[in-house]
Amino acid sequence: VPANTTRVLTLKADVQSTADFGTITASLVGETNNLQGMISSASGNSAPASGNPVTLVSSELTANQNGALGNQSVAPNVSDQRIGSYALTASTAEGINVNNITVQANSSYFANLKLMVNGAQFGTTKGYITPGKQYTFSGTSFSIPEGTTVNVDVYADTNSSANGTVSPATILTGVSGTGQVSFSSIGLPSGNVNGQALTFNGSGSTISVTANSNQPAAGQVAMGSPSTILGQYSFTDTTNIEQTRVTNLIVADVLATSTANVNPSFNTLTLWNGATQIGSGSANYLGADASQTAYLYQFSFGNTSPFIIPQGGTLVVTLKGNANSYTAGNVTDNSAHRFEIVTTTDSNNSTSTQTVQATGATSGKTAQITLNSAYGNTQTVLRNVMQFSAAPLGAISGRAKLPSDQLATLTFTAANSGALALNTVKVTLAGTAVTSTTPGSLVLYDGNTQYTPATTTANTATFVFGTGIGGYQVNPGPVNFTLIANDNDMNVASGQNYVNLSATINATGDITYTDGVDNNNNVTTGVTLPSTILTPINLNSVTFSQGT
Repeated sequence: VPANTTRVLTLKADVQSTADFGTITASLVGETNNLQGMISSASGNSAPASGNPVTLVSSELTANQNGALGNQSVAPNVSDQRIGSYALTASTAEGINVNNITVQANSSYFANLKLMVNGAQFGTTKGYITPGKQYTFSGTSFSIPEGTTVNVDVYADTNSSANGTVSPATILTGVSGTGQVSFSSIGLPSGNVNGQALTFNGSGSTISVTANSNQPAAGQVAMGSPSTILGQYSFTDTTNIEQTRVTNLIVADVLATSTANVNPSFNTLTLWNGATQIGSGSANYLGADASQTAYLYQFSFGNTSPFIIPQGGTLVVTLKGNANSYTAGNVTDNSAHRFEIVTTTDSNNSTSTQTVQATGATSGKTAQITLNSAYGNTQTVLRNVMQFSAAPLGAISGRAKLPSDQLATLTFTAANSGALALNTVKVTLAGTAVTSTTPGSLVLYDGNTQYTPATTTANTATFVFGTGIGGYQVNPGPVNFTLIANDNDMNVASGQNYVNLSATINATGDITYTDGVDNNNNVTTGVTLPSTILTPINLNSVTFSQGT
C-alpha cells in the first residue's frame, strides 16, 4: 500500500444452493505485527473491521394483486376490458427474467384473453375461453430489475349477456423465470394469487350534470353581441364502466317573466368543448315550453357526431349564443335569461321524450341522467352595455397639495355599435384629509367641460349628467373624465406627518346609465353596472405630507 493511498479489498464467496443461513457478516480480524513499512521496515498492527450484514433471500419473487386496480363495475359487450392486474416484484438480491405466465379465467362471458406488460402484449391472444381453464402465455422474456415491480394486466372481451359478479375474474396460477445473477429457476413462491372481482352493470352509466364552477357570473349582454357564453356544464360519469355518448340535448332559456312579455332574444346556439365546436351546426329552436316561461332549443348529434363523456371522467361543455340585434328584432330590452339543461322531469320541458339522450359507447345501454343545478348564471340583454374602468393619476405618497389635483381617469365605453347615455356617477371619499367641504370641491372634466356634483354628503359626491336619454352621450369609442380635487382644505395638523385621501366607486348603483339615446320608449333607464365590475373600484389612494 503506497504512502498516502488506499487499497480496497473485497471479499467474495459463492452462495450454495443448500444455503440456509439468516444473516452473515464477514470481518477482518485484528492482528499484531502483521504490517511492515516499505522504507523503515518498522512493524505495525492492523485493526479489526466488519463488513455489512448480508441476508439470505428466501424468495426472489413476490406476486400480489395490483392494488392500483380495485374491484370493478363494467359494462357487458365491451372490447379490451381490463379484467385483472398483478404486481410481480423482484427481491433486492437479483433481478428476474420472466418467460411464461399462466392465468385462469373464471367466466364464460370472456373471450380473446391477452396479457399486457409495460404497454406491450406478452404472448398470443387466447380466443375461445373455457371457465376455470388455465392458459399459459409465452413470449420474449421481460425483465424485472432487482427491487422493482412490474405489473401484468389481463384483458378480455366481454359478451352482451354478461351479468352479475365474477369473483375473482382471473387467478394467477404460474410464473416461470430465471434469476439474472444466480440463473436459478424461479416460480410463484406461495401458490395462486386471486385477481380482482368484476361486476357487470346491466343498467348502463349514470351521468351527473352540474353547472361548472368556472362559468361566467351573472352579467349584461349588449344586443348584437356574438358568441356570448350563456352557461358551462360539467357532464360527469359516476359509474366508471364505459364511455358515454350524448346524442340529443335540450336546453331551456328560463325567463324571469312569461314568454308573452319577453322575446327569445338569442339565436345560433352552439355547444363547445374548449375551442372545438361539438357537432357541425346550431340548435334547433323548438319554441316556448308548456308553462310559457321558457324557450326550448334542441341539439341533435345522432350517432355520427355525439360528444363523448370519458369513462370515470368529466367533460365540460360550453353553451354559446348570439344576442339578436335591435334592428333585427325578436329581442327584448332589459330581459333576463338563464339557460339550463332539462330532462323529462323538468317543469320547463314540454316534450314527451327524454331530452338528454345518452348511451354507453360500447354496450349501447341507455345512460341515466341526474341534474343538480345545471344552469348558467342570469344574463340580462340590453340595447347597449356600459363598460367602465379607472386609472390613478400622479404620485401616491408625499403628494403635493394643489387647487386642481388630478386624482384619476374614469373611462366609459359603449360596448356595441350604438350610443348610450351616462346619467349619474357617485364618488365616495375616505381618509383623514376629508373635510366637510372636500366632496363639493370635486369636479369631473371631459377635456371641454367641468362637471360639479349635484349633491354631496360628508363623504360622497354625486354627479348628475341628465335623466334618461338626456344624459351624457357615450359612443362606442371611449369617453374619458378626469377626477379633480381642490386640496387647499386638506391641512396636515400640527403633530401629524401626513393625511390620506382615497376615492372609490363602491356599489353597483354608483353608476347609472340609459342603454340607448334614440327614444325613451325603446330604452331602459337606471341601468347599473354588474357586481363583477364594481367590487368596488379604487380610483386612487394618496397621502399629503407635512409642508406640502
